[in-house]
Amino acid sequence: MSIIEDDPGLGRRLVGTGRAQTDTSKGDLIASILEGDVIPGLMRNYAAGMAVQPEPGFGGMSLDPHATALSESLLGWRSDAPQQIMEDLHSRGIRGSRLAEAVLGEAARRLGDMWVEDRCSFFQVSLAMSELQSLLRASRPEPAMTGVAPAGRIVLALAPGEQHSFGVSVLESAFSEAGWATTTMIGQPFSSLSQLIGQTGFDMVALSCSCSGLLDGLKSAIRTLRRASLNPHVKVLVGGHLESQVECFAERVGADASAADIDTALAAANGLLTQSRKPAHDQAR
Repeated sequence: MSIIEDDPGLGRRLVGTGRAQTDTSKGDLIASILEGDVIPGLMRNYAAGMAVQPEPGFGGMSLDPHATALSESLLGWRSDAPQQIMEDLHSRGIRGSRLAEAVLGEAARRLGDMWVEDRCSFFQVSLAMSELQSLLRASRPEPAMTGVAPAGRIVLALAPGEQHSFGVSVLESAFSEAGWATTTMIGQPFSSLSQLIGQTGFDMVALSCSCSGLLDGLKSAIRTLRRASLNPHVKVLVGGHLESQVECFAERVGADASAADIDTALAAANGLLTQSRKPAHDQAR
């Protein structure tokens, strides 16, 4: 795994941002602050981008109570420590990207909801998010040193102008666990991503986009990346909040596939990788 990230600094967008903003809902505001600024600022050396949907359960067991318990424990409202809740989840076999997606990510969202509902202060949420990122980092499994060639090489980043970055850490972890060589680029200008893929033979680029106002920019960015890519057959995967809201999302922005969750993203990426590695005459059939 490679991480290329600039620390945007904690609180960069907090000054002058009130809860009563007229053109942004409270939910969007807290998501923007937490995912766009607080989390990247706190997670200085941890990958963070593509939004994924939390799974309701694991092996028939609902994980919602665990997400609620974890968020409340992080705020000091429960007698059991966050580490105890994590250990209980580990003992049930819930680890890695699944844990991050279904429990940690949901806990982050619930912390935001509690702040919006004035059930806790922003200071409390900030401290809770700091501990949550530590739990996220600690839950990441160590990569196996098998000497086996990676399944593929993928770079994960945000669409130009996108700020919601928490989900990319989850997705990057999933690809890494699936045997992919991963690189994440967060907090750097788009030109840096374009330069990187022009120097490295990535099989795939994954881009996250959650705002409809960024669609035209995303389409232009994908065209630019394809032209710049060292690999002329590079595939582009898109995801994020818009995947479930924009009809024919991938086709509209010129990507090869779109995904709304981890399983779909991995299946799409593996399918595209297989397709790109077929001989040209086989693909033409």
